[in-house]
Amino acid sequence: MSEQDKGVEEVRVFKEFVRVAGLPIEIDTVRKCYPPKPDIRCRYHGGEWVYFELTELCDENLAQLDGRTLLQRSDRLWVADPAERIVRKKLRKHYPVSRPVELLCYKRGRLAAPDSEMLALIRPLVVQYPGPFTRVWFFGERLAQMVWSV
Repeated sequence: MSEQDKGVEEVRVFKEFVRVAGLPIEIDTVRKCYPPKPDIRCRYHGGEWVYFELTELCDENLAQLDGRTLLQRSDRLWVADPAERIVRKKLRKHYPVSRPVELLCYKRGRLAAPDSEMLALIRPLVVQYPGPFTRVWFFGERLAQMVWSV
């Protein structure tokens, strides 16, 4: 996936998250940013500008397989759960911005663990060390909710 395609997908996921979570974000202010800044810049209805860093919780092995390959295989697919490593890596990052940064961890079917396990994994990590984030969110297959806030 090209960087441009990744950006389009991040904006799509973010807008879907805003809708499902009912966040008071002015959708027309959503803009894709590029490193070293966080992924998304937008404004809450109250006028506060904010950045969101997005990270997909996905297993690289599962992500590399397309549906046909998966269906053609007769052996079981065992996937390593990389979510903890992915979240810890994001928590260690720093961003050259003066506005608040929120983290959105999302899952799109490329991780074997259910949403409840992801919440149970993410919450203690961010409570212990929230990194540069003022809020941390989880957007799974069945829910969108805040995991932690300052």
